[in-house]
Amino acid sequence: MNKRQLKTRLQHLGIPNYCYSLNGGTEILKTTLAKKNGKWMIYEINERGNYTILERFDSEEDACDQFYLIIIKQNEIREKKYIPDPKYKKITFDVNKDGDIIVLGDGVPILKNGIPL
Repeated sequence: MNKRQLKTRLQHLGIPNYCYSLNGGTEILKTTLAKKNGKWMIYEINERGNYTILERFDSEEDACDQFYLIIIKQNEIREKKYIPDPKYKKITFDVNKDGDIIVLGDGVPILKNGIPL
């Protein structure tokens, strides 16, 4: 799919647009799709401003397809309405190289794709 189709699919599924950006940018804690220097990238910026490039692609179609899968996995975790144990002061999300969504409580992995570790 291309970027226009991706946007339509995400809107149709009701995934909030505050969770992602399809136009690049520097917003923290958003999964972002951008084209830079002829390559497509999917990246995130943590609360300290550090970039994590999740994947790089030569084609818009491959980048959009993978971005869609990442956002769907992230949304599955949100839909489970996971309420973290109050002992955790900070909850963050990460995507590993296999595309698994990892929920961290105070930096320690506590969920993988919505399943407790």
